Amino acid sequence: MTKHIYKRKHMPHNEVVARLLERDGNQCSICGVELQHSNCTIEHILPVCYGGSDELSNLQLCCCDCNHIKTNKPFLGYQFEEYIKRLLEANRNYSNISSNIKIDGKTIDCDIVFEKETLQGKEMFFAEVSVVHSFTENLVINKVKRLLEYKQKVPKANLVFITPNDLSEKYEDLIRSNNIELWDKSFLSKEFAEQIIDAEPTSFKLFFSLSSGKVMKGIDEHQKLICNLKNCASGWDNWVNYQKLVGSILEFLFCPPLNSPIAQSDDKSKKNRRDFILENYSKENDIWEFLRDRYSADYVVVDAKNSMKSISKDDVLQIANYLKKEGTGLFGLIIARKGTNAASENALREMWIYQQKMIVVLNDVDIEQMILDKKNGDDPAKLILKKITDFRLLI
Repeated sequence: MTKHIYKRKHMPHNEVVARLLERDGNQCSICGVELQHSNCTIEHILPVCYGGSDELSNLQLCCCDCNHIKTNKPFLGYQFEEYIKRLLEANRNYSNISSNIKIDGKTIDCDIVFEKETLQGKEMFFAEVSVVHSFTENLVINKVKRLLEYKQKVPKANLVFITPNDLSEKYEDLIRSNNIELWDKSFLSKEFAEQIIDAEPTSFKLFFSLSSGKVMKGIDEHQKLICNLKNCASGWDNWVNYQKLVGSILEFLFCPPLNSPIAQSDDKSKKNRRDFILENYSKENDIWEFLRDRYSADYVVVDAKNSMKSISKDDVLQIANYLKKEGTGLFGLIIARKGTNAASENALREMWIYQQKMIVVLNDVDIEQMILDKKNGDDPAKLILKKITDFRLLI
């Protein structure tokens, strides 16, 4: 029987929906809820940013909620975890795959527990699986802590951190320095090459195949920005070069939907000068529209600090003086090489609690992670939301 390949661009929307309903039924392909015209969306199984096509075989129907959650990842967290279990089960070097294990009569729950055949015999592994849109330092630290807790309960066990995300060099070092194996996209593609070929769903096979040879459009620019950031020396003598680099990074990460950065802007008093202003006119129902509505981010005020030390309380007060509800708004970013200290963190809390000014500090690691997120088709602004969440939950 000949397999027909239909392309979305050559078919009316309603016809695509009809064919997908005929093929898959009227249930959301992710959560299983019954689909109706009001909550039915067409999505790519493998996102276009990962090389996915508009062929009917790469399209599926899902509800609006699942489409919003999934965004540019070709899978959700629980789907990836189940897929890893299938890869382990299909590889003869691994056995006894489970989500928990009994030790001395007590049950220890984990994302995945398995055994591996090594030269020393069978060894036990505890694995944490993480699929997120953007990693922050707190998230990585919490995952590492959880894995180390398993080690305390079972000293002979090995630890594994499994993720399809690209991680910044600092986060990779943090994981490995705690004697935790990192199974990223590259490792999984090599370790389970044969299993990936046969495993379902197809979207995972396409996703992992991109790690071996296919260069994504724009990847050279990602690498260039990360390299320039690492090679840019801290300190006042190199302030001009750093400011130009920050401007390039801001435009690369956030424009569009933000307008290009306006450099060196004063307020009317001429006393408060900010490095960059980015106009936020986004109406795409995205993160920037949310930030504008919730934190008065009509304009995004940015200060670039090329200091060799953490930013000070005065650095926070300087940008806070520029934030006015009737002017630029009440949202600002400080891009600082070394992040914050106790004094500047206290100032950030006071600005929010007493003046409702939300100031987010991004260090070198945050910037590198956002560039990697952009490379993977994720919205780098999601890291800003996570930083806000971490900040507010500690108040």
